[in-house]
Amino acid sequence: MAVRPPDSDDGLAGLDRLRAEPHTALLATDFDGVLAPIVDDPADAHVQPGAVRVLARLSVQLGAVVIVTGRPVADALRLGGFEGVPGLERLRILGQYGVEQWDATTGEVTAPEPHPGVEGARAAVPALLDELELSEAHVEDKGRALGVHLRRLPDPEAAMARLRDPLAALAADNDLAVEPGKDVLELRAPGMDKGAALDALLAAADLADVRTVLYAGDDLGDLAAYDAVQRLRDRGGAGVLLGVADPAAAERNELVERADLVLGSPAELVGWFDQLADTLSADHPAARHVRPDGVDDTTVEALGKLSEALELVEDARGSLYSFHRKTGAADLALGEAVDLLRAAGHDELADRIAAELVGSNVIEGRWTFQVVEEYDDGYYAAFRQLETQARTSLAQGRRHLYEAEMKERRRTHGRRHHEAGPDHEDSDHHEDSEA
Repeated sequence: MAVRPPDSDDGLAGLDRLRAEPHTALLATDFDGVLAPIVDDPADAHVQPGAVRVLARLSVQLGAVVIVTGRPVADALRLGGFEGVPGLERLRILGQYGVEQWDATTGEVTAPEPHPGVEGARAAVPALLDELELSEAHVEDKGRALGVHLRRLPDPEAAMARLRDPLAALAADNDLAVEPGKDVLELRAPGMDKGAALDALLAAADLADVRTVLYAGDDLGDLAAYDAVQRLRDRGGAGVLLGVADPAAAERNELVERADLVLGSPAELVGWFDQLADTLSADHPAARHVRPDGVDDTTVEALGKLSEALELVEDARGSLYSFHRKTGAADLALGEAVDLLRAAGHDELADRIAAELVGSNVIEGRWTFQVVEEYDDGYYAAFRQLETQARTSLAQGRRHLYEAEMKERRRTHGRRHHEAGPDHEDSDHHEDSEA
């Protein structure tokens, strides 16, 4: 099924660029309201069925996939179940509007210390809600921010109008910013929003090749990210702005006016993502097997030769482990031979073999396990580290570029059994499983 096209010229141009050069495209998406349906209590949120699977598909087809959310990273990971999913090894999550950053390659979260004003607001917000007779509002403590959710109240719009100015004054007293959302007001440190987070991400050295950004959002906090995509367009790049909005409430969502394409629900978005992934699977190499811009032929050949050398070392290491296992088995068999020699009455020979060979070092001071450890911790570890550093510094960490380009030259395009990759490689295969 063909992917539903955007309604705007800019969106059409962005989608065309993405399909033509998927390895230079970045997919960025909000979490709540986009990957997960909106619920009254944020703690009860659940990711839309199929969302993780399709993100894994797109992650190996595009240059990068990132989730930009107001939630803490820990919440997004817990609710989304993204860790350890094949295909999402390069996923990034920007939590709390980019204050927290998580990278699947390291599994670590980086973040500055919490803004001191959050502590003051944490103590003052409940009293303010009581004063305004809004005590039924739910306060979500995000550690580095506070969200005041009004969805549970009988009239969220009226509550929003009553709370907006007093909460803004409280925020100003604590040197905080107020971020409005869908039936929620959030207090957080000033100077960071989803647009600034996206700008910073695009400035990262390992994303220097990104020319197109597809952003999916549903709320007022996503408008800043829309602005970042527009700035990319103004610099000659391309973008697609997706909005997720309930058609019955579309008039309340300002994204509808700016979005290149509006989808009615997270389920509809997942379907659209699947259609996009299907079109990208037509017969293109995966993004991880496309050389970054500016990498010359000699560099690709050199990295290929370095990879070949590492493969030979891996083969040699296998032989070393075979030597280790066979030597151990030989020592056990030797012990059995000693027992049989004694049983046959050849005690002198048995004693000599037991004393000189059974349990003996094969190399001065070392059993074979010690030989293996020294090899692994020394030469082998240094080899792997330098090979990884070479790929990271010269080709953004991409592997098998020489072989991938050879495959493109040698295969018969459009012929069965000559595809760029298996149709299901994006959802079922870890990249380590490829030849």
